[in-house]
Amino acid sequence: MEFLGPMRLTEAEELQLRIVHRVRQLEEKGTAHLVHGTNPDDFV
Repeated sequence: MEFLGPMRLTEAEELQLRIVHRVRQLEEKGTAHLVHGTNPDDFV
């Protein structure tokens, strides 16, 4: 998203939702695996 430059907040939020939706689709297909960490010392 940072490569797109300045944009309206509503556009950024819509893009974030589209990205999350796509990642969830990939996870459901088994082509991506998300690690849901609970350790506050984990790096992101």
